Amino acid sequence: MQKRARQRAVASLLGVALDRAAAVPRDFGQRPAERGVGDAAAAQALPRKVEYDAFDDRYVTFLLTEIIHVVQARWSISDDPGRWGICGGSSGGNCAFTAAWMRPDKFRRVICSVSSFTQMPGGNPYPELIPTVPCKPLRIFMQRAHGDLQWNEPENDWLSNNLRVAAALAKPATTSGSC
Repeated sequence: MQKRARQRAVASLLGVALDRAAAVPRDFGQRPAERGVGDAAAAQALPRKVEYDAFDDRYVTFLLTEIIHVVQARWSISDDPGRWGICGGSSGGNCAFTAAWMRPDKFRRVICSVSSFTQMPGGNPYPELIPTVPCKPLRIFMQRAHGDLQWNEPENDWLSNNLRVAAALAKPATTSGSC
């Protein structure tokens, strides 16, 4: 990839990876002005359902207000949301999908690897939600696997939940939340 980027055959890529124990503050979800400094032990104890599986904008807001500006101060990156992507696997796949869903004005490309949509508090909202909202300009790559967790439990099966989301996204743009 580096050789291809030097040849300008592909665009340069800057990846930002967070160590959740070091990056996520204890009082995650509060606005920056409302909280003190977090610590690694508290972040380690933070339940994934709050951090990654939640269907809300807390994580993407955290990324945009506390991480991305630090990256932008050091490197010149495009403001074009079509050149921004987010990815994750398992609960991180839910998080990436939700971040782009909530903020397509910032993230338009998504890679989800074996997302654990079934673990979302209140259940997987996407199969019913996607067909009911206006088209979003997202490009989504979903990787799934057979025989993953709860593979033999119809309501909790990771594979079937990923397929349900993919099926909702595959509907024609006039009836789906994806273009």
